[in-house]
Amino acid sequence: MARFLKDRKQTQGKVPGTLMFIGKKKVSETTADYFRYDEKTIDESQVKAPDFYWNSEEPQAGVHWINFTGLHDVELIRKIGREFRLHSLLLESVLNTGTRPHTEEIEAKIFTAVKMMRFDDSKARIVSEQISFVLIGNVLITFQEEESGIFDAVRVRIRENRGRVRRYGADYLLFALLDVIFDHYIFAVEEFGLQIEDLEMEVLKKPSPQVLQKINLYKLEINYLRKNVRPARELAVQLSKTESSYFRKGTYKYLNDLVKNATQASEVVESYAAMLTDFLQVYHSSVTVKMNEVMKVLTIFTAIFIPLSFIAGVYGMNFEFFPELKFKYSYAIFWVIMIVISLIMFRYFRKKQWL
Repeated sequence: MARFLKDRKQTQGKVPGTLMFIGKKKVSETTADYFRYDEKTIDESQVKAPDFYWNSEEPQAGVHWINFTGLHDVELIRKIGREFRLHSLLLESVLNTGTRPHTEEIEAKIFTAVKMMRFDDSKARIVSEQISFVLIGNVLITFQEEESGIFDAVRVRIRENRGRVRRYGADYLLFALLDVIFDHYIFAVEEFGLQIEDLEMEVLKKPSPQVLQKINLYKLEINYLRKNVRPARELAVQLSKTESSYFRKGTYKYLNDLVKNATQASEVVESYAAMLTDFLQVYHSSVTVKMNEVMKVLTIFTAIFIPLSFIAGVYGMNFEFFPELKFKYSYAIFWVIMIVISLIMFRYFRKKQWL
């Protein structure tokens, strides 16, 4: 399946809001992790998603975080949508794992979709997972493609009551989770950047076809990073400027910090993209210089052998009367002349710094 754009042939002719999973099944069954917490208490449970029940009519105290892992079961996602009264267009974006990172408000619910990026050192490539967020008052719902453990640090902070997360609302929890994802952007870029920087010496010293293959591979990966980091920065800016009642004033300073992280990641991606472009130019320049050196040597050898070939051609003609042919030392003189001419031309080329 294409990385830059998912195959959407199956959606052709469908009504907008039609629920259809677009992506690759990554888990065998969908699970639900549930947290309910406030400053003093915490409840935590994990169940199979079909067994999860939510009563939207009953007032819910504290902050509620429900994390669903696995998006392949369309009917289950539809059931979750009914329980939380989620619009079909919102659920459609959740099921489309190729959706562009963005945020929007649909029927008094803040929907946010981003890509979690990490560098897979064994494959030397960027791998991603789509994560969607739905903020409804004091309830935050997250949808993941697979269990990656990316939010484990936030879970530990909730369990051990570290930092501000237990004292703040679901809007701060949304920031904390996005902050983890944006930090991973920087980690991924840094790890990938080490690979790019190590390539510099290979480009300068050994501009081989294998090096060219690496440059093209890394350009593909950096473009994939750029495709997701740029809109993620736009998303952060949009969140920092939102006027939704779900965001408290105290949360905005943290959202502004999110913009800084996203901007930093975006700028570093652009720097490495420019570096790879420079590497490609250096590679082609090095290959051209190397080829010119080879051509210069071949040309010099050709130039040296032109007069020698002329002499050999003259004395190779089958004339009966050739004055020098009967001379006793003709063969030795012939080689002396050849060697002297070669040395003179070689010295001349060295003086002109052509060699």
